[in-house]
Amino acid sequence: KQWYQRRVRVMVVLAMYTANLAAFLTVTKMTTGISKIEDLLTQDRYKWGTVKDTHPEVALANSIREDFKDIIRRQDAVLTTDEGFARVLQQEYAFIYESPIYEYMKRKFCSLEKVGVGEFLNFDY
Repeated sequence: KQWYQRRVRVMVVLAMYTANLAAFLTVTKMTTGISKIEDLLTQDRYKWGTVKDTHPEVALANSIREDFKDIIRRQDAVLTTDEGFARVLQQEYAFIYESPIYEYMKRKFCSLEKVGVGEFLNFDY
């Protein structure tokens, strides 16, 4: 009877530890400090950019909003989407690109995190 009671205690402790670890990792993962694209301008942890000469860059650069133009002026642009996603995975880099590409890459790399709610620019194709 003692052996069984000891084993139950160990299992309960392990279950509690696993739940606490999962909660910690979830909370840690969500604290980037960036909730919208404009937040990039007021932080110094992340570099950011988009693919040079693509629709997102042109749209932001030609926006009537000065903060969007400033985002492009201060970006660390990449040459390809592969380079952008590689930087996100290997460095502290925020890659600005279109949602369908992000959704595809999210299936390949579960650690990718989309920041912000909704769309800051809506492109109709």
